[in-house]
Amino acid sequence: MKFLRTQLQRLVEFFEQADRFSLLGYLTLFMLIFFGPNEWFALPIYQITLLFSLLASKILRSPILWGILSLTTFTALFDFWETVDNHMWLMLYWLLVMFFATLSSRMYKTDTLDFLKHNAVFILIFTMGVSVLQKILGGVFLNGSFFEFTILTDERFYLVAHYLGGISTFDFFNNVDMLSNVADPYSPLVIKTSNAIHTVSLIFTYAIVLLEALIAALFLFKNKKAHLWAHILNGLFIVTVYFIAPVYAFAFLITVLGIASLNTDKPSPKLILMYVALMVLIFLYKIPWLSLVVYFANI
Repeated sequence: MKFLRTQLQRLVEFFEQADRFSLLGYLTLFMLIFFGPNEWFALPIYQITLLFSLLASKILRSPILWGILSLTTFTALFDFWETVDNHMWLMLYWLLVMFFATLSSRMYKTDTLDFLKHNAVFILIFTMGVSVLQKILGGVFLNGSFFEFTILTDERFYLVAHYLGGISTFDFFNNVDMLSNVADPYSPLVIKTSNAIHTVSLIFTYAIVLLEALIAALFLFKNKKAHLWAHILNGLFIVTVYFIAPVYAFAFLITVLGIASLNTDKPSPKLILMYVALMVLIFLYKIPWLSLVVYFANI
């Protein structure tokens, strides 16, 4: 325990002394490489940019660099603009923020971190607020059917379905197999469910809507304590929601925005460490844990 405490303290000290703009630049590049558009021309540009920035970190403050990355990303998304996920456009927006932050700093000597903070807070308020409105006005999400279907057909929710919902192991994996082997997407499916599952689904549904609403509302306040709670709830949102919904690109973007939205005068290194830990967790979520457990159990 003493060893872990010492290592955590060293990490906190590292983030306390780190150049936060460079940190945001590197994390943005990592996000593009792992979660950005995978067009044949885009990925090599992202990778080469990261390589050169590791050799000479000063180029991260060049508006030309962020302009090239913005143009590359726009070109990669434009060919499929009708089917591109919303979070990809938000990534492009963030790249444009990085471009204008560095350009404004070079031309007018403005504070880049302050510029990034205000835009990051705006994006978080906008995305969370719009998401809440969409769920409320859409109506379908609030009846719990989304989570009920997910819990009953996603292997990651076996423990929830079995122990909280009372679904037998046979019925659960029969649901999973039925969905994965369906030949006709329009054919009706008879999925085994229970009243308990419906109750759990409603709890999940309203908990997420409440989390999103609180995060958006707390970020609207200028109070530091309100922002602290907004970051804590943002972390809780990432931990819970993206265990359920595998939209890892948006999850990673939220962590980058979380770091960017911290106070510019004296940011909390513990909150930065929290967001970095969440980034690691996002990659761990991509591992098919239940499949591995079943595989090794049958060896």
